[in-house]
Amino acid sequence: MQHNFYGRETADVAPAAPGYEKIKDPRELYELLDGIWCEYSCAPRLREGWSEDNKTLGQCSITAFLAQDIFGGKVYGIPRPGGNYHCYNAVGDCVFDLTSEQFGDEVLDYSDNPEQFREVHFAKQEKKERYEYLKKKLEEKLRAGIRRAQKKDIPGMLSLLLQVDMVHHDGRPDIFKGPATKYNAAQLEEMVGNDSLPIYVYVDENEKVLGHAFCVHKQELDNPVLTDIKTLYIDDICVDENARGKGVGRALYEHVLKEAKKGGFYNVTLNVWSCNPAAMKFYEAMGLKPQKIGMEKIL
Repeated sequence: MQHNFYGRETADVAPAAPGYEKIKDPRELYELLDGIWCEYSCAPRLREGWSEDNKTLGQCSITAFLAQDIFGGKVYGIPRPGGNYHCYNAVGDCVFDLTSEQFGDEVLDYSDNPEQFREVHFAKQEKKERYEYLKKKLEEKLRAGIRRAQKKDIPGMLSLLLQVDMVHHDGRPDIFKGPATKYNAAQLEEMVGNDSLPIYVYVDENEKVLGHAFCVHKQELDNPVLTDIKTLYIDDICVDENARGKGVGRALYEHVLKEAKKGGFYNVTLNVWSCNPAAMKFYEAMGLKPQKIGMEKIL
């Protein structure tokens, strides 16, 4: 995403508050807020002029105080007509204004402006509510992403396992019964938390499971033929049919690859049925190459 806000080139400060580790710097905060700023979060007096093309309009104070929650520092205000202030942030020598784009080509003066205090701004109930809305939506977004599976994810994983089975059943009804799941809820409950069988899930901001990757640690020790390399085997990987094409599968695979490297594994392997050409194409795009090929002759 292109960043055009004031101070973007030097906005390299890291979060100072716990719980915001996923946000690298103000540029990443801007990217997150770009999907949250809306007409409701806009100041009421400016809502008539708010649009998707001018998302930062009327968002300055609630954005600046939220940025202060995350990065620390102080909030300052540029005097504007009507006794209002346009708020921006200063963290040490780093000055940035996440909502400066609303002014277009107007040049703002970021020197010697009065400090702003949330107690004063949030004395207006509507502004406090807009700030709380912005913060709530940001925290929801931060919950989205990849993590280890938990027991609460089991219904979502069962739904995905069913989708996988039906793809296989549609391709090879002579082998796959369908509809069925390779693991039941009781088995999944035992697997969750097992470090030798790590399961990673991709969840949205409402913690709905959009994809999963079931992994197995494998190592052949004292085998007369095979070396004792450590392999991370992907037992099952699936993206919800309504979330495909959005990078969920790639993110899951790259996360598994990262965990494998961190764990000192030699390779990552998986099996794929030839009746699932979409999966084969995806794995090839991820850089996977055939290791061994299973063949058959139906009699």
